[in-house]
Amino acid sequence: MKRLTLNLAAIAAATAIMTAISPAYGNLVQRETGAGAVTAQGRVALASRFADQNLWNAVNDQLRTLLDDQPGHEGMSRETRTDADWLAALAAYHLDDPAAIDMLSRFADDNPADLRSNRARLLAADVDFFAHNWPDALTSYRKADIKGLSPDDRSLYSYRYALCLIRTGHYPEAREALRDVKGDKYRDVRNFYNAYLDYIAGDFNSAFRGFEKVTPSVKGLEAGYYMTQIEYSRGQYENVIKHSSSLLHKNPIPELAAEMHRIQGLSFFKLGEDKLAQQCLTNYLDMNKGAVSPEAIYALGVIDYNDGKYAQAEKRFTSVTDQPGSLGQSAWLYLGQCRLQENDIQGATLAFDKAANYETDPQVAQTALYNYITALTRGGNVPFSKSAELLEAYLLRWPDSSHVQEVEEYLATAYFNDHNYQKAVACVDAAAKPTQAMLAVKQKALYEQGVQEMTNGNAAASIPWLQKAAAMKQVDANLANQALLWLGDARYATGKYAAAAKDYSDFIAGARGRNAQNLSLGIYDLAYAQFQQGKYGEAADNFRLALEAKPALTKSLADDAMIRRADCLYYTGNYATAGVLYNQAIRNGAADADYAAYRQAVTSGMSTGAQAKINALGEFVRNYPDSKWVSAALLEKALTHEEIGETKQAAECYRQRLLITPDVDLDELMRMAETNDKAGDAPEDQLKIIERIRRSGSLSADELTDVDLYEANALARLGRDSEADQIYGRLAENPSGLAGAVSAVTLAERTLARKDYQQAYDQMTLFTETGTPHLYWLARGFIALADACKGLGRPELAKEYLTSLRDNYPGNEADILDAIDSRLK
Repeated sequence: MKRLTLNLAAIAAATAIMTAISPAYGNLVQRETGAGAVTAQGRVALASRFADQNLWNAVNDQLRTLLDDQPGHEGMSRETRTDADWLAALAAYHLDDPAAIDMLSRFADDNPADLRSNRARLLAADVDFFAHNWPDALTSYRKADIKGLSPDDRSLYSYRYALCLIRTGHYPEAREALRDVKGDKYRDVRNFYNAYLDYIAGDFNSAFRGFEKVTPSVKGLEAGYYMTQIEYSRGQYENVIKHSSSLLHKNPIPELAAEMHRIQGLSFFKLGEDKLAQQCLTNYLDMNKGAVSPEAIYALGVIDYNDGKYAQAEKRFTSVTDQPGSLGQSAWLYLGQCRLQENDIQGATLAFDKAANYETDPQVAQTALYNYITALTRGGNVPFSKSAELLEAYLLRWPDSSHVQEVEEYLATAYFNDHNYQKAVACVDAAAKPTQAMLAVKQKALYEQGVQEMTNGNAAASIPWLQKAAAMKQVDANLANQALLWLGDARYATGKYAAAAKDYSDFIAGARGRNAQNLSLGIYDLAYAQFQQGKYGEAADNFRLALEAKPALTKSLADDAMIRRADCLYYTGNYATAGVLYNQAIRNGAADADYAAYRQAVTSGMSTGAQAKINALGEFVRNYPDSKWVSAALLEKALTHEEIGETKQAAECYRQRLLITPDVDLDELMRMAETNDKAGDAPEDQLKIIERIRRSGSLSADELTDVDLYEANALARLGRDSEADQIYGRLAENPSGLAGAVSAVTLAERTLARKDYQQAYDQMTLFTETGTPHLYWLARGFIALADACKGLGRPELAKEYLTSLRDNYPGNEADILDAIDSRLK
């Protein structure tokens, strides 16, 4: 059996109340029920009679008694149970019981075929409707059959359903539902909400006509407020003021009053009535508890600005600059003006930049852009801004402005300040009548572009810029002269030393007659240009003049000038004076004192001989072990040792140089290998040098055989005999080459040392019979052949070879002659 859906607590409370306030209630019950027991059907019938009389507490009392009498519902028919459920839900509805919605909905769901189920759904929806729970009410109304109601009820519930649709944003459905709201009784409701839907859709003309049809002052249908809003949107500010004042004077609707103050205040503002506007808008702010209208804040900001209250106005404008369109643009413009009044130039510049970037109002953009330019001239700047682009846009959009020439000047300056020197020059060149100020910007831009190219290592690219800057003497002669100095540097860097010397000379002439700035530097540069041309005498004179000129060179440049002058004197053969200057630079603690010491050591050898030069170079290496010139000194020392035949010392110098000079070229590596081979020292180092030589490649055939011989000799000195003999044997196959001849004899001598006389005999027989153009080594071959004969027990043959060699050898090398004589004895 289905349980009765009764709220027992509510029923009990209602019964107690009814008994207390109406003694007749008990008599009525007694009369209806009599003295005997009442059936469940009778008890429900009695509750139904009380319901007809709207005695809802009595209804609950009877249902409570019903539950007390038949807790298990024995004998109760389905119809009786359904009637009891309906009466319980209906009583809950009329007594505002919170359970009413659930009880009505459950009744409708449990009894879909019951004629009362549709009314139950409508009543459940009504509970939410009157509580303004629009989404829930809408859900319940959708479940009900509104179209099946009587005409009057259909109009009523179509209206309620339409209102729920409006409140939840279902506007097309709401308009459709309003078509079922019929009759004169609902004329105002129908007209108001149709007009409201037009208003929401933005069709203000239709909305206004619809609102006009609504009877004035109908509670809940305040068409006047919406009509006044529409008048404001039309710009009918006098009407807005009139009608809003009337609405606010009568009984204003609290939730709409703030909006009336807003549009009334803005209407006064539009009409220039600032004081009245301020009062109305202040009332609006005081009454409004939600989001504030940006337009109202903007208007109050303008009023504050006009009253000189810049700090307060700035706060208001700051709060609405994020608004799109003309409001945000104008707020930025006013904000910039406020900051200018407070001497916040940087802040004003930023604000004007923002306003100028809007596309909404061209007139505001023009004003903002011009103010931006003005702020720039007072020291403002915008980080990473496109100020130059804005200025160009100004010229393009307003070519007839009275400020065009002024803007052109600022555009050139803006490009210059942005370090876009090429654009700055182009801007001046594009001006119809460039002012003197613009020409000054152009010359500075030409100069800076040239200097920038030089600084970035693009010397050739800098030349045309510097040439043009130097040519504009009529604008700034001093800057033009400084451009000549840089122009000389650019040509010097590109190897055009004669042209550089001409630029330096022109600079010196201009500096002497006008301004001594950088004069000594110009003379110094001129001396270098002459030095590079090999004009050492002229260069020496100008280095001296640079040292004497004012303003004085910096110490580092002065030291360098003294050393370069010494170099020039050295090249002209004035070694004594050059040496004096080198020594003076050393005593002065010049940054290049090590170079001076190196040059001084080299110079000393010019007058005191090779050994003195070697000693001086050695002293330099000891005194300046970390100098970059040590490597050059070691090379010079090695070459000098070689000149006087000191092979071992030369080899040692080469080894020391190799340790600190990773980029030794192939020719020097070959010299090292040759010197090491002659010295016979450090075979391990020799092998490393040979390995570097082989990696370098690009060796000729003769050089390859020389390297092979050096390697074989080094291996032999290390006792790696088999490896050495293998190389000697391969080289010996070509005795016509020097390396082959040396290898053949060396191999035979090594064979003799092992007392393998027969093999040595065979080797030298082949060698001497084949022959070689290298007579010294051929003689050494015959001596080895004689030694082999002696070892084989044939001294008479050995003697014949030696005697023949002595009588026929054309050379006079002491070691050959001594070897022959010693063996014959």
